[in-house]
Amino acid sequence: MYTRTPLTARTVVGYVIILALLAISVGSMAYAVPPRHAARISPIQANNIALSNFPGTFVVGRTHLINTNGVLAYQVTLRTPNGHRQKVNVDAYSGRIIGIQTRVPRGRGPYRY
Repeated sequence: MYTRTPLTARTVVGYVIILALLAISVGSMAYAVPPRHAARISPIQANNIALSNFPGTFVVGRTHLINTNGVLAYQVTLRTPNGHRQKVNVDAYSGRIIGIQTRVPRGRGPYRY
């Protein structure tokens, strides 16, 4: 007849370690998932898209590739003629503008960064 062996502290600790390692591996897999789709446009094309939608502006600094809620996008920083700075997010797959952030200068005269 089969008799059950009682749970010892050693087996309970073993189960806890196994469950912890499993939780860590599943949690790290969430960060390993790539964005929704890969980039189809170049940073230069993203600059041109942003400039064509905001005439009279010019690009300031580098164009960065960022991940916004699983969507791969280029962040283009523009300067307007009146000194405002705009950060424009251009979808790296479709080329659509998906976000705009404007920073208005304080005080008088052009805003210096």
